[in-house]
Amino acid sequence: MTKAEFLEMMEQKLTGELDEHTVGKTLRYYSEYIDSEMRKGKTEQEVLEDLGSPLLIARTILDTQGNGTANFSQTRPEGEAKEEEKGTESHRWNKWLFLLCLLAVLFLLFTILRVLLPILLPVLLVLFVISLFKKE
Repeated sequence: MTKAEFLEMMEQKLTGELDEHTVGKTLRYYSEYIDSEMRKGKTEQEVLEDLGSPLLIARTILDTQGNGTANFSQTRPEGEAKEEEKGTESHRWNKWLFLLCLLAVLFLLFTILRVLLPILLPVLLVLFVISLFKKE
């Protein structure tokens, strides 16, 4: 889904339920929010995935405006559900990949420490003892 499609779906659900000024204000807010997040380095698709369904957002807006009697279904266009599932699966893989990289870095760090510690510990101990004798 693109930004234009997102805003169009939201506009369709809000038009007729809210006054034109509120609909326009809401659409401008989400348009500016998407642009702002994209300037921060996110892709359009990532921002839209983070926002979720425009139908649910529109429903929430209608409920908070005291117009909770609006009746529209939350049916999705064909293929949108599959895209959302792919996005969720992608996020899951990203989390696992991050954890795997973190574990690899920790393993490497502990391996290096295991090799260097037997050498560094006695050297540091000797230097500490020498510094104690120099102070006296």
